Amino acid sequence: MPPSDNRDTLGQTRRATAESKAETTTRVSQEIQRVEAERRQEKTEKLRLARLAMEARSEKRALAESKAGKVTKATKRTRAKS
Repeated sequence: MPPSDNRDTLGQTRRATAESKAETTTRVSQEIQRVEAERRQEKTEKLRLARLAMEARSEKRALAESKAGKVTKATKRTRAKS
């Protein structure tokens, strides 16, 4: 085996692709930021839906309590007249 064959592969400083280290770093960092943004959006949507559901339950409870309170007052008046 001639020594020149071994020199071609040893100490190879060029990348297999034309992408430089800076381009690789940029691409990877953009991918990380994209994934983080997607996760943040999903979490925000989940929390927003939970908040809306909680507010709806709260409004239903307040409405039910106010109706129950009105019925109680009306019954008290009716019973007081008897």
